[in-house]
Amino acid sequence: MRSIYTQILVTIIGVMIAVTACISPAQAEALIVSRVYSDDNQITHFADQALEWEPSYSRVELTGSVQAITEFLPAKNIGFFLIPGGSHFDWHPAPRKQFVMVLTGKMEVQTADGEVRVFEPGTILLDEDIDGIGHVTNVIGNEDVLIAWVPIP
Repeated sequence: MRSIYTQILVTIIGVMIAVTACISPAQAEALIVSRVYSDDNQITHFADQALEWEPSYSRVELTGSVQAITEFLPAKNIGFFLIPGGSHFDWHPAPRKQFVMVLTGKMEVQTADGEVRVFEPGTILLDEDIDGIGHVTNVIGNEDVLIAWVPIP
């Protein structure tokens, strides 16, 4: 029987391979992630942020060849959060700057300017709204949402 850590690692690798395999033409030059941030008036907004692809290199051979890889970003921890289906989190700021990667389920995030974006497996949110009103999070449907979050400096 595989340990929970092995199952989590296999899930993360699967999501990463799925994201790489599903790169859209818009992401041919960079991996586009949604970013939530607070402006000078503490109002939250979305913005798209590009993580540039580095040239492929042959040291990584999980699937025979690497199509694209980003530079490594500073991070030292990872955590997982299981959110029950149908959950609603009213206005709240992020507890820290972090990448949020949806592994299962579907959720929507609303910023203070009214924009709503849907996040499902393979999507990435850079959550930087640690000040101000924050954002609203809703789980869409009854399926639980499993996210991985990686704090960043």
